[in-house]
Amino acid sequence: MALTFASGCARFKINDLQPSVLLALPLHNNPYQAKADHLLVSVQEGALYDLPARPGVFENRILLPLPEKNLVVEFSEGNATPERIYLPENSTPAAPYRDAKIKATRLPAGQVGQAVPLEEATIIQLYGTAAGKKAEEIEPEHRMPAILFPESMEQMGSELIALPAEDAKPLKLLADETGSTSFTQVWQILAGENDLLYVLHSPKGGRPVLNVYHELQLQNVLSVPDSLFVAKDLSVELEAILPYRGKNEALASLVLRKKNSFEPAERALYRLRPNADPEEIYRYDEKEDLPIWSRENGGFLLAHDEDGTAMLLKIFGPDGDYENNNRIRYEGLRESYQDTFFNAEDRLFSIRLMRGVYEVIEWK
Repeated sequence: MALTFASGCARFKINDLQPSVLLALPLHNNPYQAKADHLLVSVQEGALYDLPARPGVFENRILLPLPEKNLVVEFSEGNATPERIYLPENSTPAAPYRDAKIKATRLPAGQVGQAVPLEEATIIQLYGTAAGKKAEEIEPEHRMPAILFPESMEQMGSELIALPAEDAKPLKLLADETGSTSFTQVWQILAGENDLLYVLHSPKGGRPVLNVYHELQLQNVLSVPDSLFVAKDLSVELEAILPYRGKNEALASLVLRKKNSFEPAERALYRLRPNADPEEIYRYDEKEDLPIWSRENGGFLLAHDEDGTAMLLKIFGPDGDYENNNRIRYEGLRESYQDTFFNAEDRLFSIRLMRGVYEVIEWK
């Protein structure tokens, strides 16, 4: 049943979203007993290690990157039996995939990072190896993709390998308009509709930008101009760039902070389009509301944490009008929910570790 709450003179409906399990893999810590429909982990001092990086989900495909095992496993929604593994050349599949009869696609040499499925292609990030180092000697902090972008974190350089069809020759995506295929720091890869692909990354020494690809070809690089980073008595930080569903456009969030305390004073949201000045669409000072996603119609969503037990998603229209709300409730232990994120189909997911099972759930 929908609830309502009052804010000023307006009343806004709250729709409670329900979780639906897309993938469930029992955890196992014995490589000699684990099967391909298990998730092999290690346990040290009561903590779990070797968990997957953030899954890539598009339509009914799920890619599960396993950086510590240096491979990517592909599933279909509702099926815990892997359909394919992707692994760099000259590497041996890790248990429990070694003896399983699963299709294998070889990648160039390197260390896997993020992975995203498209409608008719697959994108996998491969970290290079420094001179004199083997792939397995890369430090762990370089193996896992960074979803947020603290400026202090550094990644080893990487390339994005595109597999346009089954068993097709791998292609390298352009990182910029100069023709380079080397990415300095990749924050997020998102598969979009209309054959679009979005890559949020930071060029060397630069702020994050959003590459937009159509049919694997670089179309535009969306960025925030330097002029928006000038504010009297405040420091300005680029917090997020979120693509609009199926479009060559994005929403940029800038947070203005007090210089003496670094406390947020306000946030400003801008619409980014190719060959156009950014358009400010909303500005607000509620510190607890964080931009989490864009809307196909040009609107956006702000996330508000409710005492760690739920997340309220405030839904706004393209002109900044507050429309209504969705809410997700973290049933059971809050700590069992590892990650909550949108994909570029406007679908909302969480990763949950529940009773010894790794779950990818979708909120509907």
